[in-house]
Amino acid sequence: MKYERFTKSNLKEIREKIGSKLKELETGTGVDLTIGSISFSEYGFTTRLTAKIVSDNSKKAESENAKAEFEMLAEAYGLKPEDYGKQIFSNGKSYKIIGIDTKKPKNAIVLEGPKGKAKASAEMVVAMLKIQELKEVK
Repeated sequence: MKYERFTKSNLKEIREKIGSKLKELETGTGVDLTIGSISFSEYGFTTRLTAKIVSDNSKKAESENAKAEFEMLAEAYGLKPEDYGKQIFSNGKSYKIIGIDTKKPKNAIVLEGPKGKAKASAEMVVAMLKIQELKEVK
């Protein structure tokens, strides 16, 4: 398909095509390639490409670092260190608390969901945890 202008809807298609090509490039390389958000005008767009080495050691180290950082920062965000790894539910979907992104003050809590990583506000996560605690008490 030939594009004449960029729109939100055709950028979704382009993102999917780029994503599938990146997955092809990842095969056998041990590198995870992802694109970030896209800013665009009618005739051009910009995105960020991120590459990470993927190995059992790098995943384990990243997870351990995220957990240690979460435990250190949790109370500043109204959470408890033991909240790391807990499941919360929103809109019928399950999310696991996997970190804190201090560069995103509004949506600092990093979650692992059905479609990959997501971010949420600390207030929302605290509220969801309290709702779950109340449900468990009943």
